[in-house]
Order: sequence, then C-alpha cells, then structure tokens
Amino acid sequence: MFNRYISKMSLKAKILLIIIMMSLQVIFITTLVMSLFGVKLFDFLAIKKQDSTGNVVNAFNYFKNQTYAYSSMISENFAVKRGSYFNNNSTILKYVQPLQGKVHIDVIIIHNAKKTILAQAHQPEEFNIPDLENVPVEAALRGESVFAVRPYRDRILMATTTPIYHEIEAQNIVGATTVGYFLDDHFAREIQKLTGGQILFINNGRIFASSFERLAPDDVAISPEELRQTKRIGAIPFDIGFIPITSPQFKALGVAIATDNSPIKRTFLLIILSISLLFLISTIFTLIISLRIETNITHSVNTGMKAAEAMANDNYDVHLELATEDEFKKLADVFNKMVLSVNDSFNRIKSQHDEIQNLKNYLSNIIESMPSMLVSLDQAGIITQWNTAAARITGSETTSALGK
Repeated sequence: MFNRYISKMSLKAKILLIIIMMSLQVIFITTLVMSLFGVKLFDFLAIKKQDSTGNVVNAFNYFKNQTYAYSSMISENFAVKRGSYFNNNSTILKYVQPLQGKVHIDVIIIHNAKKTILAQAHQPEEFNIPDLENVPVEAALRGESVFAVRPYRDRILMATTTPIYHEIEAQNIVGATTVGYFLDDHFAREIQKLTGGQILFINNGRIFASSFERLAPDDVAISPEELRQTKRIGAIPFDIGFIPITSPQFKALGVAIATDNSPIKRTFLLIILSISLLFLISTIFTLIISLRIETNITHSVNTGMKAAEAMANDNYDVHLELATEDEFKKLADVFNKMVLSVNDSFNRIKSQHDEIQNLKNYLSNIIESMPSMLVSLDQAGIITQWNTAAARITGSETTSALGK
C-alpha cells in the first residue's frame, strides 16, 4: 500500500518527503542531545548543591570543634585555673586577651563557680557580672562540656562551654570557660572561604547576617521558602540550599548557602543555542541543496518529455541537450542516438516508398498506353485493372468498370 502511494507521488513530492524525514531525524537527534545535556546539567547542579550543603556543615563542624578545642585549652591553663579559684580577674586577662588576638575568637568568657563573669577577653572592662541564667555554664559546673547556639546581648553566639577544674583537686570545678563566634557578617565570610558559596544567616524569616558586601532592604526580609522559590538575591540568580540550626532558643534559625550557577547555566544555554544554530544551518543547507536537486531533476525530466513529444509528432530532427553529468545525461545520449537511428530508418523507408511509387507510376503508364485490352481480376473475380484500350473497346469507362 505504501509503495502504491509513493508511486503516485510526483518527483517534487518524493524529494520533499525525503527532506521531511531527514529533518525529523535531525530534530530527534538534537532533542536527544539537548535532553542528555539537560539531565547531566541538573545532575551536576544537584550534586554541586549537595556538596555545597555538605561543605557548610563541615565548616560549621570545623568552627564548632575550634570552640571546643580552645575552650578546653583555656580551661587547662594554670593561670586560668588559679585565677578562677581566687577570683583574680587580671591573672586571667593577661592570658586570654593576647590569645584572643592570635586565634581570632570572637568571645572568651571565664565564669567562676558562682556563675559570675570574672573576665571577658572581648570586653575586659566588664567583669564580676552575675550570669545566673546561663544554662551552658550550669551544665559545665556539673562537669559537662556544652555546645550551644543562643542569644547573647542582641546577637547570636555559637559557643562551647567547658568546666575549669582545680589545679590540684581534680574533681573540684572552680569555673567554666566559654569560647565562641558571633553569627555575623564576618563569620559568614569565614565560612564562605571554606565553602565557596555565599552564606546567609536567617532567623524568623529575616536575614540578619551574610557574606554579601551589601544587601538591599527587600533582600533582608526574605524567608528560606521565598529564597527557594525566587532563586535570586537582588539581581543575581542563585541556587539556594538551606540548613536549619538546632537551638532551643530559636525556632526558625538556619543558614542558607547561595551558589551562583549562572556561568554553568550560561554555558549550557550557549551549547543548546550552538546546537540549535547548527541544526538550523544544516536544515537550511539541506533545503537549498534539495531544492537545487529537485530543480535539476525536474528540468531534465521536462526537457526529455518535450523531446519525446516532438519525436511522437514525427519531428525526427529533435536533439536532447542537458547541462548535467548524471544519469540523465547518459539517457539523453541514448535518446539522441535513438533519434538518429529512427531518422535514418525513416529516410530509408521514405526513399524506398518513393522508388516503389515511381515504379508503380511507370508500370501504370505502360499499361495505359498499350493498344491491347488489359483487364485484371482478383481471386473473388472483381475487376482491379481496366486500361484505356479496354474502355475504348467495351465502351465502359475505367471508373465504372473497376470494382465489379
């Protein structure tokens, strides 16, 4: 059935069908390639997002471990032990103030066993301050090391508190050391150095610190869900990952990592545009070449048909000339040889016919000029020849005698 439909199609329709089929193949291949690129891109971005989130967690753990290490180190210091036992502020400050500058710790606080602040490296002028509601200190005075994220003077502090034991009586706790970092812009930039992504600290749907140099007011008041939906901060698109920070004092505290994947996406878009452009160019080129082929073939066929029609109308002087070098050229050469052969045969037949006609006329003249009567009959007895002498002798004209 399909072959019957194809056989009824014109040559132009057949070539057009070939073009359509080729275009469909190119479209299919292009779509397949773009789909594969898209899947690979999204897989890559998903993995990169997971890696970025994991890097943030690792960075937090790094700083968490730092607070524990420095807090333990300070609690083990001889001057800190003695200063905590004797409530000697100056002895403790001589050690912790230079140390804070060296290790770049935001907060170093020493409490005595009565939960009174003996010394603060970041605020040395404030000491002997009761801090009775400090839960981590209470736990440290029971011999526990506590890591907590909690409010501290209108700021948020991430700190570890460890017990300070008596220098001789190992079971006697004389105080507690708290070492920590404020969750602020500076700390966000420190995490950024370790992760490579922009960091935003969010609490109750508001960005209170970030690694960005500056945020617009509209960007500050944005929730994690809005970040995930808009995927942009200001005019810059980002892929957002959010990690909640567990703390009894905060219900909606977390850190968001914003990764600028726009260069990757632009590269992907450039690849897609390049593939599309190549597809468009190849399609146009295919159309141009195919139309040229169709024009060439149609011209050859039409020229051949005109020559054949001329030959059918007894014009044996026709000559088929095609400006091609393909099979049509060979067909034209065969056609021209055939025309020459037919023309030669026709001329020979015509010449023979003329000779026969001349001979017939010559014999007819001889018969008509005979003095004797000459009558010819066919097998049925019908008169086919009646010369002039027969007409004269019988009195019947030739026209009336023939056929009787």
